[in-house]
Amino acid sequence: MSPTTITRGFAVTDSTSPARGRVTISEVARVAGVSKATVSRYIGGDRQLLADATAKRLEEVIERLGYRPNQMARGLKRGQTRLIGMLVADILNPYSVAVMHGVETACRQHGYSLVVCNTNRDDEQERHHLTALQSYNVEGLIVNTL
Repeated sequence: MSPTTITRGFAVTDSTSPARGRVTISEVARVAGVSKATVSRYIGGDRQLLADATAKRLEEVIERLGYRPNQMARGLKRGQTRLIGMLVADILNPYSVAVMHGVETACRQHGYSLVVCNTNRDDEQERHHLTALQSYNVEGLIVNTL
Protein backbone atom coordinates (compact mmCIF):
# COMPACT_ATOMS: atom_id res chain seq x y z
CA MET A 1 0.00 0.00 0.00
CA SER A 2 1.22 3.50 -0.81
CA PRO A 3 2.20 5.82 2.04
CA THR A 4 -0.39 8.47 2.84
CA THR A 5 0.31 12.10 3.69
CA ILE A 6 -2.21 14.50 5.21
CA THR A 7 -1.82 17.90 3.57
CA ARG A 8 -4.17 20.83 4.19
CA GLY A 9 -6.89 18.43 5.30
CA PHE A 10 -6.60 16.08 2.32
CA ALA A 11 -5.18 12.57 2.37
CA VAL A 12 -2.81 12.05 -0.55
CA THR A 13 -1.08 8.80 -1.43
CA ASP A 14 2.05 8.53 -3.54
CA SER A 15 -0.14 7.35 -6.43
CA THR A 16 -1.39 10.94 -6.85
CA SER A 17 2.07 12.47 -6.81
CA PRO A 18 2.80 14.61 -9.86
CA ALA A 19 6.27 13.05 -9.94
CA ARG A 20 4.59 9.71 -10.77
CA GLY A 21 3.26 11.05 -14.04
CA ARG A 22 0.29 12.94 -15.40
CA VAL A 23 -2.42 13.60 -12.81
CA THR A 24 -5.85 12.54 -14.08
CA ILE A 25 -9.30 14.02 -13.58
CA SER A 26 -10.19 10.83 -11.67
CA GLU A 27 -7.38 11.45 -9.19
CA VAL A 28 -8.48 15.06 -8.66
CA ALA A 29 -12.06 13.89 -8.07
CA ARG A 30 -10.97 11.19 -5.61
CA VAL A 31 -8.72 13.50 -3.59
CA ALA A 32 -11.32 16.31 -3.54
CA GLY A 33 -14.14 13.89 -2.67
CA VAL A 34 -16.29 14.86 -5.66
CA SER A 35 -17.39 13.23 -8.92
CA LYS A 36 -15.46 13.43 -12.19
CA ALA A 37 -18.42 15.39 -13.59
CA THR A 38 -17.95 18.02 -10.86
CA VAL A 39 -14.24 18.35 -11.71
CA SER A 40 -15.14 18.60 -15.39
CA ARG A 41 -17.62 21.40 -14.68
CA TYR A 42 -14.98 23.25 -12.70
CA ILE A 43 -12.24 23.04 -15.33
CA GLY A 44 -14.73 23.61 -18.16
CA GLY A 45 -15.66 27.03 -16.79
CA ASP A 46 -19.04 26.15 -15.25
CA ARG A 47 -17.90 27.08 -11.74
CA GLN A 48 -21.10 29.03 -11.10
CA LEU A 49 -22.91 25.65 -10.95
CA LEU A 50 -20.80 24.57 -7.96
CA ALA A 51 -21.02 25.48 -4.30
CA ASP A 52 -18.32 27.98 -3.29
CA ALA A 53 -16.76 25.48 -0.87
CA THR A 54 -16.56 22.83 -3.60
CA ALA A 55 -14.97 25.23 -6.07
CA LYS A 56 -12.43 26.34 -3.46
CA ARG A 57 -11.59 22.71 -2.58
CA LEU A 58 -11.12 21.86 -6.26
CA GLU A 59 -8.91 24.91 -6.77
CA GLU A 60 -6.69 23.79 -3.88
CA VAL A 61 -6.52 20.14 -4.96
CA ILE A 62 -5.80 21.01 -8.60
CA GLU A 63 -3.01 23.35 -7.56
CA ARG A 64 -1.50 20.90 -5.07
CA LEU A 65 -1.56 17.93 -7.43
CA GLY A 66 -0.39 20.00 -10.38
CA TYR A 67 -3.32 18.91 -12.54
CA ARG A 68 -3.35 20.25 -16.08
CA PRO A 69 -6.14 19.34 -18.52
CA ASN A 70 -5.04 17.15 -21.42
CA GLN A 71 -5.69 19.43 -24.37
CA MET A 72 -5.43 16.60 -26.89
CA ALA A 73 -8.11 14.59 -25.06
CA ARG A 74 -10.33 17.67 -24.80
CA GLY A 75 -9.84 18.30 -28.50
CA LEU A 76 -10.85 14.78 -29.42
CA LYS A 77 -13.97 14.99 -27.31
CA ARG A 78 -14.99 18.40 -28.66
CA GLY A 79 -13.81 17.82 -32.21
CA GLN A 80 -11.49 20.82 -31.90
CA THR A 81 -7.75 20.59 -31.31
CA ARG A 82 -7.07 24.34 -31.39
CA LEU A 83 -3.92 23.48 -33.38
CA ILE A 84 -2.67 25.14 -36.54
CA GLY A 85 0.05 23.42 -38.54
CA MET A 86 2.76 25.27 -40.39
CA LEU A 87 5.17 23.78 -42.93
CA VAL A 88 8.32 25.84 -43.35
CA ALA A 89 10.71 25.18 -46.25
CA ASP A 90 13.74 26.70 -44.49
CA ILE A 91 13.42 27.46 -40.80
CA LEU A 92 16.71 29.43 -40.84
CA ASN A 93 15.49 31.88 -43.49
CA PRO A 94 14.97 35.28 -41.80
CA TYR A 95 11.73 35.77 -43.74
CA SER A 96 10.44 32.42 -42.45
CA VAL A 97 11.35 33.40 -38.89
CA ALA A 98 9.40 36.66 -39.22
CA VAL A 99 6.39 34.85 -40.71
CA MET A 100 6.45 32.20 -37.95
CA HIS A 101 6.57 34.91 -35.30
CA GLY A 102 3.57 36.69 -36.77
CA VAL A 103 1.58 33.49 -37.24
CA GLU A 104 2.33 32.30 -33.70
CA THR A 105 1.26 35.66 -32.27
CA ALA A 106 -2.03 35.56 -34.19
CA CYS A 107 -2.65 31.96 -33.17
CA ARG A 108 -2.07 32.73 -29.50
CA GLN A 109 -4.37 35.76 -29.63
CA HIS A 110 -7.16 33.53 -30.93
CA GLY A 111 -6.59 30.61 -28.54
CA TYR A 112 -4.69 28.36 -30.94
CA SER A 113 -1.30 26.70 -30.67
CA LEU A 114 1.07 26.53 -33.60
CA VAL A 115 2.87 23.33 -34.64
CA VAL A 116 5.83 24.21 -36.86
CA CYS A 117 7.49 21.61 -39.10
CA ASN A 118 10.70 22.32 -41.02
CA THR A 119 10.95 20.50 -44.37
CA ASN A 120 14.50 21.60 -45.26
CA ARG A 121 13.17 21.83 -48.82
CA ASP A 122 12.91 18.03 -48.90
CA ASP A 123 9.79 16.50 -50.49
CA GLU A 124 10.00 13.36 -48.35
CA GLN A 125 10.20 15.46 -45.15
CA GLU A 126 7.23 17.49 -46.34
CA ARG A 127 5.15 14.33 -46.88
CA HIS A 128 6.19 13.02 -43.47
CA HIS A 129 5.21 16.27 -41.74
CA LEU A 130 1.90 16.50 -43.62
CA THR A 131 1.00 13.00 -42.43
CA ALA A 132 1.95 13.90 -38.86
CA LEU A 133 -0.06 17.13 -38.93
CA GLN A 134 -3.09 15.28 -40.28
CA SER A 135 -2.79 12.79 -37.41
CA TYR A 136 -2.78 15.72 -34.95
CA ASN A 137 -6.08 16.87 -36.49
CA VAL A 138 -4.83 20.40 -37.07
CA GLU A 139 -7.64 22.82 -37.80
CA GLY A 140 -5.64 24.73 -40.37
CA LEU A 141 -2.43 24.47 -42.35
CA ILE A 142 -0.07 27.25 -43.42
CA VAL A 143 2.63 26.48 -45.97
CA ASN A 144 5.67 28.77 -46.23
CA THR A 145 7.54 27.82 -49.41
CA LEU A 146 10.34 30.43 -49.21
